[in-house]
Amino acid sequence: MKKALKFIVLFTTFFVLYVGFFDKPSLVNYAFWKYKWGLDVPYSNKINTVFQSNGMNYAAYHIVSYDNKLTHLALRFSEWNKISGNERDFINEKISNIKQDKEDVFTRHPILFDENSYYIFLDKSSSYNAEIFFAILNPKTKKMYIYEYWGI
Repeated sequence: MKKALKFIVLFTTFFVLYVGFFDKPSLVNYAFWKYKWGLDVPYSNKINTVFQSNGMNYAAYHIVSYDNKLTHLALRFSEWNKISGNERDFINEKISNIKQDKEDVFTRHPILFDENSYYIFLDKSSSYNAEIFFAILNPKTKKMYIYEYWGI
């Protein structure tokens, strides 16, 4: 009887954890960003996946909304670069490159930043594949914009 009760309790616990984890797709995003890109930011349940394509060439654009406290926490979690005058051209160039394929999407959901914003740009591309991660954290709008791409 004790073994059966133990089994039921363990099974129920694992089932609840499994359903709770996979019922929230954004948790999977956070785990993946940490694993693949090293991005460690606080969880927000306000994540808008604007687009996501699967297959050999994966691309996704997410907008994460934070409150004031979580925005400031996000700055402590990862290595962000402050956007200064020199980097504005770099950021605008990267956004232009991203927008080429999805102009309508970025018109409806623009990446907003100013001199008080922060960014992370990672390019792990090689001669046989492309891997790009680009994030902007805007404390003023309390949003983090994430674009990721990998493919052949």
